[in-house]
Amino acid sequence: MTAPTITAFFCLILSPISCEEKITIDAHQIYFIQNGEVKTGSGYEYTVTLKKQEFAIQFFNKEYDLENEVLYAAQIVALSSKEELDAIQVGMQKSETACFAPGTGIAAERDGYSSLIINPTAHHYLTYKANEINRVRKVGEKNGVHKLVFDVKAITYNKVETKVSAAKINTIYLAILIDRNLDGIINKEDLTKVMLSLR
Repeated sequence: MTAPTITAFFCLILSPISCEEKITIDAHQIYFIQNGEVKTGSGYEYTVTLKKQEFAIQFFNKEYDLENEVLYAAQIVALSSKEELDAIQVGMQKSETACFAPGTGIAAERDGYSSLIINPTAHHYLTYKANEINRVRKVGEKNGVHKLVFDVKAITYNKVETKVSAAKINTIYLAILIDRNLDGIINKEDLTKVMLSLR
């Protein structure tokens, strides 16, 4: 287990209040939650190991406001190879990528995505707006920024959707982009790359 995992795990057991404060200090951090255990990493590229079971991805973002064209969203692409992940580089325009360009958002059901879809040319488009049905769950708030959760209950690989436990893939490469200043550029503070190992 990595140091961040150990810290979060013991904090959850021994002091839920202090843990809440601890894991929400960095609103730019991405967290992986499974069976009451919280895992993360350091830097903008790292590895997380989970059991081959349902899990959730937690992040922070502001509210999506289509009327005023203030479009805060988390964009998550799931890939099957490191080469595909490496092709997404800091400093690129989103429009230069195969997966984050306009028009590459994956269509979702009214209440969200039924699975994490592995597709190198498309992304999950996750937004939150109060008093509406959303693709994510709001579980908290910090300084006006919403703490949101994307639940992963299934995985779609080679166009076949299965439960996480039955997925025919053990390593998924995630690029998680939250364009916090809405400039259309992949800045280092906006991008998190995760090699997700399912065991």
